[in-house]
Amino acid sequence: MAPQVKDVMGRRAVALAEATPVARVAWALRVYAEAAMPVVDGEGRVVGIVSEDDVLVREWARAPLPAKASGTTAAQIMTRPALTVRMDTTVREAAELMHEHGVRVMPVVEPASGRMLGLLRRSDLLRLVTELRGEEVPAA
Repeated sequence: MAPQVKDVMGRRAVALAEATPVARVAWALRVYAEAAMPVVDGEGRVVGIVSEDDVLVREWARAPLPAKASGTTAAQIMTRPALTVRMDTTVREAAELMHEHGVRVMPVVEPASGRMLGLLRRSDLLRLVTELRGEEVPAA
């Protein structure tokens, strides 16, 4: 059977509330070393994703995207809807989606509620590739 997202995803994930100030978003991305983080509503449902690019656009690209440039919260600068996957999605399908849409992180959601269950990162896919090939990974 083909590996599924549930086999490789990170179950520990930090999400941001819609009202999170942009300065706190930038801090969280840096401290947690994430390229992007899900934004959730009060019920824990993924409503968007905020990336390093979203924060940087707000700071330096005022003309091209004025709505994001003037945003002060995660909800105002996030990309919506977030590209998400389910736990039973095959890793191949998820990898193709990530490549096709140019994303490095995808929230894994419960289909019925839209609540976040974890994150699938490109690093999870790379780890699987090395495991499948039986390659030893040197210590950092």
